[in-house]
Amino acid sequence: MKKISVIERRAHDQDTRSYRVVILVMPTLCHAGSPDEWQFEVSPYLWAVGKDGRTGVKNVRGTGVDLIADVDLSFSDILENLDMALLVNGQAQKGPWGIRMDFVHMTVSTGTTVNAARAELEVSETAWTTALFYKPERWKYFDVFAGFRLIDANTEIDIIGAMGRSAGTDIGDTWVDPIVGVNFQYPLNEKWGMILRADMGGFGVGSDFTWQGTAAIRYRVSDLIILDLAYRYFEADYEEDGYVYDLSTEGPLLGVTFAF
Repeated sequence: MKKISVIERRAHDQDTRSYRVVILVMPTLCHAGSPDEWQFEVSPYLWAVGKDGRTGVKNVRGTGVDLIADVDLSFSDILENLDMALLVNGQAQKGPWGIRMDFVHMTVSTGTTVNAARAELEVSETAWTTALFYKPERWKYFDVFAGFRLIDANTEIDIIGAMGRSAGTDIGDTWVDPIVGVNFQYPLNEKWGMILRADMGGFGVGSDFTWQGTAAIRYRVSDLIILDLAYRYFEADYEEDGYVYDLSTEGPLLGVTFAF
């Protein structure tokens, strides 16, 4: 089948634009307290992200043409092409058991000129993660968790030719990935600490494979407030009924945790 590469970013191509976004995320952090009482956390973050990979549709409307966008989007010009972002996260824990939830929605768009044709790309993505975690008292620094991540993604590609003729596609899908992971939190001293967290999933149930990793350093201002600096990487490889979503999202995070 013939393949049309819609977007290909090169450093020397002045007509090719990249988009960058800053969005709010809320990773969860542990809060010291009585194990017999409920403990809650909320953590607004700034996440300067970039995207890399490919997305689009194969065999558009049975024509034998693959309309695939090669994506290479950095975060050097933050917020330039962010249309909308909504992210909410929380954690509740009592005793050794707890639950983490994370909701992320963002819509980004960009365009480029290739061979006298104008290509426009819009990617809309919603991810909702829910996981139960277990941390018995003898596990001083570790907890393990398992749950699911629901992803709803949509890709819209429009190509406008030099003569004004246009073609495009609008396709998306919704899928659920089972995930398992481990969280490691280590106090360096009374004020400073570090967090390493990773999960993986998919296993062909939804995505072929998906994984996520976060490394964070934190500073405790008080019993209620913690400042965090982190780096987060997320990747999902999904293909179903011609729809291709093989993208990674990564970037630094800066935020504050409220624990009560």
